[in-house]
Amino acid sequence: MTATDYVFLPLTGFALIGLFVLVLRWAHRPAERRSGRPLAGEHGVLVPVTTVRDSATAAHLVAVLRSAGIQATTTGSSAEMLLLVWPSDAEAARDRLVELSREKG
Repeated sequence: MTATDYVFLPLTGFALIGLFVLVLRWAHRPAERRSGRPLAGEHGVLVPVTTVRDSATAAHLVAVLRSAGIQATTTGSSAEMLLLVWPSDAEAARDRLVELSREKG
């Protein structure tokens, strides 16, 4: 190895690492919004249909709605959970929950 190799090889390595860092920063930067419109709501496009106090009740209600063909999910803490559905299913989900409360009632 010559004297220039001792300078050139580390500089080349640092340059490649720097280039790699720049590419990774570019690839992992936050996505830019394409439109100025805000998201539909606090939970994206899903809408809350009811609030429950415990995860067992929430899981039961999700199962009831799914058996009725309505996609549902929950979010929140164990003290207060929201039952979320797609906007197109919100009316049917509320109707099914009212029916369920009348059946238990």
